Amino acid sequence: MLPVTTLVPRLAIGVAGFAVGASCALMAFRNGQEAAAGPEGLFWGAAYASIVVGSWFLPSAARTVPRSYAAAAWALFALSTAFVLVNAIGYTAHVRDKGVGTARDQIHAHDIAQREYDRLAAELAAMKPNPRWAKTSGCTDVTVPQSDAYCANVRRIQDELAKHQATLAKPRPISADPQAERLSMVLLAAPETVADWLPIFFAIAMDLLASGLISMAFAPIRAASPKEAAPALEKPAWLSEAPMTVVPFGGRVDGRKLRHLPRRAANSN
Repeated sequence: MLPVTTLVPRLAIGVAGFAVGASCALMAFRNGQEAAAGPEGLFWGAAYASIVVGSWFLPSAARTVPRSYAAAAWALFALSTAFVLVNAIGYTAHVRDKGVGTARDQIHAHDIAQREYDRLAAELAAMKPNPRWAKTSGCTDVTVPQSDAYCANVRRIQDELAKHQATLAKPRPISADPQAERLSMVLLAAPETVADWLPIFFAIAMDLLASGLISMAFAPIRAASPKEAAPALEKPAWLSEAPMTVVPFGGRVDGRKLRHLPRRAANSN
């Protein structure tokens, strides 16, 4: 049984790998679904997604199968990786271009609405000094046929102003592709170049991360190397178990006999 310190990281890596891989499988399924219409599209999508799922486990299989099959497993892994990358690049480019295109259309529509609103507002302001404006209370009370043509033009302008005002009431995106613009500042590259490479980077990163994380989660556990025993500390000589030898004192220090010096009194000069 694996210890908790090993099992928990393995589970976290596996969950992260399957989460990223599920996105790759969904992208492949969508691409395969567009290859044919009707029920055939479901089969194509399932086949594309199966290639993605199978590519996750090929590295693990290459480490466990006999050597004669290991080279074939790695070759299939390279082929499936290339297939998944092509599909992921196409899908991310399509989704990203769709999002950027929508934001670009919103900015364009907002700019047109603002320009037309200003033009129509000036045109309506120029029509208000006409006496028919006051006589019809702003074309709300038309009583004479002579005011019909004038008020019809006023109502047309008012309807167009209301339409453009509804467009202007919606929030206008600051930028169509803020991610590419910010990255272009960091990478010192043109925003168009960064926008072209972003889908490719996302696709490659997601596919390789999915395969790598899942492969790491299923990788065999490396046997722990035996720990080297710590060297025993040598006992000092004074802790030796050998019997202690007592040297008799013969009144000599360094081979010289001590002289008996006379003692002096404490108060003597």
